[in-house]
Amino acid sequence: MSDSVASTDFKLNHSSNVVPIFYLQYKNVKNLPTKKVQVLLQKIVDATLQDGVAISRSRYSKNELKKLEPSIRITVSSDHTLEDIKKAVGIIVKNLKKFS
Repeated sequence: MSDSVASTDFKLNHSSNVVPIFYLQYKNVKNLPTKKVQVLLQKIVDATLQDGVAISRSRYSKNELKKLEPSIRITVSSDHTLEDIKKAVGIIVKNLKKFS
């Protein structure tokens, strides 16, 4: 997935080889107000859902000790086949490019 995302305005973060959660963050987040980034991410989430893949925008408490950048959260489970994952990646990347 990292190679596919590299051609977009987004970066992929993954904290562990054990935890199947990935985060997509807008590369130029410092150049836009947080609200605009959140709206952009929500458009991607909505378009991706319309294409049949459920992803979500990460949301955090206002009381977080560390301010985290807005992101899209992608979770993979053992129920997903390699074919499912490849299809989802294609749809996600298509929508990242559409809104980049």
